[in-house]
Amino acid sequence: MSQSLAVCGPWSALPHESLRVLVSCAEPAVERRLGDVCVRHEWLCGKSSFKSWFERWMAEVDEPILLEKRLEQLVFSGQYDDTAWALFWASASDQNKGFVVLVSRLRAASSKE
Repeated sequence: MSQSLAVCGPWSALPHESLRVLVSCAEPAVERRLGDVCVRHEWLCGKSSFKSWFERWMAEVDEPILLEKRLEQLVFSGQYDDTAWALFWASASDQNKGFVVLVSRLRAASSKE
């Protein structure tokens, strides 16, 4: 297997309870090692409204978060311990079915990976 497709070791749990209550959507997480960096992207689904979930998440977060708006998406990013992360959200047309976010995480690959 080439290094660019090699899977990294296990990832720690997401840092906040509000993120951990989200469930994996239909697509499995995608993990890659790119040089000295491990990357994981996962689509997570919430059953409540985005607004109520977001308020809960913000109440739990202690670390600084950067907020950007790109192409009608809100992008939240920051760092937790040794992992950089970004959460992408675009409003969906049917708010009654919950919401979907894309969570991307990056970390340095250990020498064992």
